[in-house]
Formats: sequence, structure tokens, C-alpha cells
Amino acid sequence: MTETSHSHFGTAVRVTFFALLALLAILCGLLFHQYRILRDESFIAGHPHLFGSHGTPLTDPSLIQSWMTYDYISHVYGLPPNYLKTTLMIVDPHYPHVSISESAEAQHETATTLTAHVKDAVAHYLVMPGT
Repeated sequence: MTETSHSHFGTAVRVTFFALLALLAILCGLLFHQYRILRDESFIAGHPHLFGSHGTPLTDPSLIQSWMTYDYISHVYGLPPNYLKTTLMIVDPHYPHVSISESAEAQHETATTLTAHVKDAVAHYLVMPGT
């Protein structure tokens, strides 16, 4: 092959590569768009294990685990944002965006112990009148 044909071949490969890359990006965008439509129309649930069948908060505190953040727990159990902070006297400046295990370490407590306290606090909140 001549130098000109190598040059044309290299250009053709680059053009093909970038065309395929652009096509892939477009297809990914369309897939994401369609996913959002299906999710908005409730054909696909975002986190089905977090809420009941009608988006109701969880009611079983035994599901709480030490990897969960206080923000996450408050959200899925329908707690007021500062309920756990006040009830458990949490002073961590990263509250509510800190996990139980991280908070336990900062408080020189075991994650198992603090998780049990969180479960108890959530259970107490869930049986309070009006909740």
C-alpha cells in the first residue's frame, strides 16, 4: 500500500470510531430517557424494597442496619429530620449524612449497640400517637 492509502485508511478508521462512539452516546441517552419515562409512569419502581406498595414508609425497625445513614433512615421510616439526632443526642457535625457505624466509631461505641439504639428510637417513634 502507498502512503496515501495508509493515510486514507487511518482517517476512515478514526471517522468510523467516532461515528460509532457518537451513536453509542445517543443510544445511551435514549435508553436513559426511556427508563425515566417508565419510572415516572410507575412501570419501574425506583427502590421497591424501601417502601410499601403505595410509597408508604417502612414500619419494621428490625430492617435497620449499621451501613445506613441517619438521613436514609429518616426518609424511609418517615421520621422528622432531627428526630434521631435529638433522641440519641448525636453531636456528629456530619449528621444526617453519616452512617450508624461511622457515628458509632466517632462516639467510641460499637456499631451493634448504636444500631440497637436507633432501632429502639425508630420503634418508639412509630408507636407514638399521630405517627
